[in-house]
Amino acid sequence: MIIACPACSTRYVVPDSAIGVDGRTVRCAKCKHSWYQDGPPVETAQGGPQVPGAMAAEPAAAKARPHSVAQT
Repeated sequence: MIIACPACSTRYVVPDSAIGVDGRTVRCAKCKHSWYQDGPPVETAQGGPQVPGAMAAEPAAAKARPHSVAQT
């Protein structure tokens, strides 16, 4: 996740696990300002899809099953 200092706008790339689901107080290395950073969205923190529609439209079992054509 990318967080930004609200005082000086310095941006940091930190792993979601560093902030945690509940969030935490962090401090800017540049200006020393401290603030509370909210945690990532729940589905992102739990390894779920990050982009809407990222899930497959049909289950994998349905994809693996060959379709048969009835002969008449």
